[in-house]
Amino acid sequence: MSVKLVDYVYSNSLTKVQTVFGNNKENINEIIYDRTLVHWACTAGKLEITKFLLSKGADVNRADNIGRIPLHDASDQGREDLIKILLDAGSKIDQKDQKGLTPLYYAVSSRRIAPVKILIKRGARLDFHFGDEGKLALHFACNIGRPDIVELLIKHGADVDAMSTAGFTPLYYAIESGFVGCVEMLLKHNANMNLIFGDQNQTALHYSAQINDLKISVLLLKYGADPTIQDSFKSTPADLAVQPFKSKLQQYARVFVDYCGALLPEFIDEYQSCLNETKNQFIVNPNNIKQEKLIGQGGFSKVYQGQYQGNKIAIKQFHEELNPQNCQMFKREVALYSKCHHPNIIKMVGYHCNELKNLSNQQLINKDQDQEKKASVNNTNHNMHGGTDKNNPIVGLTLESNSKLYSKFETRFTSESEEPEESKKCNESGLVTSNHSAMMLLEYCSSDLDKSIKYFKKNNKLFDKSRILKLILDIAQGMKYLHNNGIAHRDLKPSNIFLTEQDHIKIADFGLSIFFRDSNYQKVAPQDKLKNEKIFNVPMSVRIGTDLYMAPEMMNSEQGKCSFPIDIFSFGLIMYEIATLRKPRQLASLARKGADLKNSNIEMPSNIGCHQEIIDLIYKCLEKDPKNRPTFTSICETLEKIAK
Repeated sequence: MSVKLVDYVYSNSLTKVQTVFGNNKENINEIIYDRTLVHWACTAGKLEITKFLLSKGADVNRADNIGRIPLHDASDQGREDLIKILLDAGSKIDQKDQKGLTPLYYAVSSRRIAPVKILIKRGARLDFHFGDEGKLALHFACNIGRPDIVELLIKHGADVDAMSTAGFTPLYYAIESGFVGCVEMLLKHNANMNLIFGDQNQTALHYSAQINDLKISVLLLKYGADPTIQDSFKSTPADLAVQPFKSKLQQYARVFVDYCGALLPEFIDEYQSCLNETKNQFIVNPNNIKQEKLIGQGGFSKVYQGQYQGNKIAIKQFHEELNPQNCQMFKREVALYSKCHHPNIIKMVGYHCNELKNLSNQQLINKDQDQEKKASVNNTNHNMHGGTDKNNPIVGLTLESNSKLYSKFETRFTSESEEPEESKKCNESGLVTSNHSAMMLLEYCSSDLDKSIKYFKKNNKLFDKSRILKLILDIAQGMKYLHNNGIAHRDLKPSNIFLTEQDHIKIADFGLSIFFRDSNYQKVAPQDKLKNEKIFNVPMSVRIGTDLYMAPEMMNSEQGKCSFPIDIFSFGLIMYEIATLRKPRQLASLARKGADLKNSNIEMPSNIGCHQEIIDLIYKCLEKDPKNRPTFTSICETLEKIAK
């Protein structure tokens, strides 16, 4: 009967629930799949069933297996009606779950102002720090781009210049996410633009100049930001602002590389440019890294959980010397990570590589081009992670490929339950010794989307409507950032999309990514007026990506074509997989053939209450002709309208 009760709740069968408990045959607070029935009712957004359960004595403060009470679930769903009745029933407004998150955090994350208003009105505290970076509610509101919530929090006492425990202000997080409205709202409430933050001692203007955000930089200057302040590297915002002017020269040179097979001159190689610009920021001393346990391994690298400067990290350590070919791959990925600053892109903490000092840049470029002519990178759709689906899924980062060129970068990850024996053989101090040739330090993530989908499918659950929207919006915002900065991912798939302990999306694995020279693609609107055929017809010497998520233009030509729309196609398949928990094999096959998907026999996610706009978006992303697919800019606009 317990399992049926959850079905009754999700199908909104109040009469059946009343019948069961009217006979007093069931325990109202029984744990069903690690949670009580009132948890399930709040997660499903069933108001009348929640009222009935409370009237029958359901414990409003009973925690589930991850420490969440029903108020956490109602806040996560953005349901102010549920929040009201739970608070009226005595719910603890500032209760923390096992991650240290309160209902206010989840209400802010829902992107709806109404539940935030209710919690603040009822006395929710605004001074709790959340997550690894120790953010406040105001920091999260800036991260998600809701100036109305930012204003509400400030008006109720939130400190406009409050630092996270990581040492960053609300203004920093608003700039990081690129939300001009949030930046302006903070400035209107007298945020200190010249406040120093971070380990580089930068101001808000330094940071906006560094990430090339012209709109925000102009806005800061209009409000009186000081452009003469120097950071810890003696750089002014103006010094950082000149970097984008290098890109025009790079664009002209890249034409000769892409179309004529010319060798890119060393002094304008974009990867080396990124490495040079970020060298002081990211190079780390391996003796300062504490290695804890092995969480993944492959033919060429191992991934450890570890600590660096007091923060939990993932350490990707290469256990043999890098030859020129593999060094170029390492160099490329480091350059791409260092270029990216966005809450939905995994962060690189630092790197160490002796070989980058010993090999000339021109040698690396020559080797990379020779290998690209010989290789045919054709990923198959197989699980590289291993392990079992547990409540605590795998931890780590991945680079997947079965080609000869990339095979040594494969990494197999394990769950905590099958911890490798070698993890027990760390040296007594746990410190990484300096004889290792290369390593990357990356932000630690507790799971990935692929594992999360498998876990829900195994337990016969579906993502609820609001979580589907949150997941795909986070992915879209991360990809919008990459495309707007001229980066095509080229291997977007669930196993390359990671989840933090706070359930935030982090896009990772830039092993196959590339700087794309015409980032103006994202700025063309409307889409049907797009005339620049060059964007959709850039020849490549190798076939890149994972077959299941590969766009038709990548499969139908021996040379292949690389462009931003291949990521859009992959995203369409990922949206379907998130909504249905099914691998999109049949859908992908039909889409590549140009079939009429709306009139096909493919079961779309409408049967679980998914937004119709999302279903329509899936169809648009899976257009066979890349010119007919939307951009991530327009995708984000559509999803943000749904979220409101």
